[in-house]
Order: sequence, then C-alpha cells, then structure tokens
Amino acid sequence: MEAFPVHELFLNAFFGSFFVALLAGILGWMMLLRGQAFAAHALPDIGFSGASVALVFGVNPIFGLLLASLGGAWVMEAFSFYEKKSDLSVDRNASDRLTGLVLAGSLALGMGVLEAFHASESDTIELLFGGLMHLSLETLWLLAGMSLFCLIGLLFLYRPLLFSALAPEMAIVRGANTWWVGMGFMTLAALGCAVCAEIAGALLAFSLIIGPASAAFVLNLSPLKGMIFSAIVALILSWGGIALYGLTGLPPAFWIGLGAVLSYLIGIFLRRYFGEKPEFVA
Repeated sequence: MEAFPVHELFLNAFFGSFFVALLAGILGWMMLLRGQAFAAHALPDIGFSGASVALVFGVNPIFGLLLASLGGAWVMEAFSFYEKKSDLSVDRNASDRLTGLVLAGSLALGMGVLEAFHASESDTIELLFGGLMHLSLETLWLLAGMSLFCLIGLLFLYRPLLFSALAPEMAIVRGANTWWVGMGFMTLAALGCAVCAEIAGALLAFSLIIGPASAAFVLNLSPLKGMIFSAIVALILSWGGIALYGLTGLPPAFWIGLGAVLSYLIGIFLRRYFGEKPEFVA
C-alpha cells in the first residue's frame, strides 16, 4: 500500500466522507420510505463477495463491490416486481427470504474466496469494516464522482419515487412506469451502498444508511426535512467517527455504528419530549 502522510489521510477521510454521508442520508431515507431497510443491509454484504474476488485477482475491490451489489439489487427488484404481478404477495416473506439467502451465500462465497487464495488479514478486515483512514487520492475522487452521480439520479427520481411509495395504486392508474422507477432506484441504491461500504465496510455500511434515516422517521419529519436531517446526522457520524479515531485509535466504523444507534435513541427521546407533531406529508 502506498504510504501517505498522516495529515493527508485525515484530509482524504474528511473529504471522502462528506460526499458519502450526504448520499447515505438521502438514500437511507428513500429506502426506508420504500420499506427496504433489509436491502440496505444486504446490498453491501452481497457486494463483499464481488470485492473479495476482485481483491484476489489484483483489481480494485470497489469495482467488484459495485458489480456484485448491482447484480443483487437487480435480482431483488425483479423478484419483487414479479411477486406483485403474479399475486405471490400472499407469501409476504418471499422477498425477504430470497434476499436473506442471497446475502448468506454471498458472505460465504466472499469468505471462501479470501481463505482459498490466502488473502491477508488486513485486507479482509478492511473489506468487512471499511478503509476510511486508508483512502488514496484515486479512490477519493472515484467515491466523490459516484456519490454525485447517485445524488443527481436520486434528484431526478425523487417525485416518481415519492408518488409510487406513498400511493402505489394511484401511480399505476396514472400510468407511472413503476418497473423502471424501481429498477432505476435499486441501481442507484446498489451504487450508493457500495460507496458506503468502502467507507464503513460491508458489515457496517447499513448503519450509516439506516441510522440517521430511522431517526428522521421517528421524528415524523416531512420528506425534504427528513432527507436534510438524515444527511446532516450522517455527516456528523462520519466526521465524528474520524475525530474520535484520532483521539482513541478505535476505527471510525465503530463510532459510526454506535452513533447510528444513539441518533435513533435521541430521536425517540425528542419525539417523546416534544410530543407528536405529524409533518409527514407529500
């Protein structure tokens, strides 16, 4: 691994996590709106198998992470769409079971590949728990570019996503193409989860995506306020994790995961303290 001055590594981490946190907050809010919290957990872990294969063949793991995440996202969305069309909805757990099976198989494949090719322990740990403090300049710009691409894509899909999530029957009646909206969103979700996995690792990326968004939902915020709140909290968790790493030596992913739970608990406390003030309107 190419050596960088410590101050440069911290600057890269702060800069990279800025874009990733904005994406994670907004993406997480939209995934919770669509009831896809489990997918937010599954996609980075599914990407782990692709990253493992890329690593042993000397390719940048993020490319394997992206391809595997995209494949998993498309399979999940295609099955979900087929489930609705073929009236398989009587089995309400079918999609979750499929996602869980793909997730379990992907983790097993990833660990098997790393073990078979004798990958170093440090590489394995970085794939699982993130490499925020080892970002090269090349990876930094790649993450920034992908984050901006996803944010622009989510901006274009915002209205049809909101419409199809809050009033799916009406969206179909009005001729909205829910298939393409769903596939487009899951493509962006896969890319976004892969970006977050590069920061927080395959096992903890969902904490950055789901934690801040869950706090926003607990507070019953309107869509715009909820996404802004989620993005700000995700940024606080990311930068706070980096700062605490400098003070304690514990990895940023540890603090991000802990902060995600804390943000949700604070959200519950604030809602109980200030009372119910429903703002969730389209």
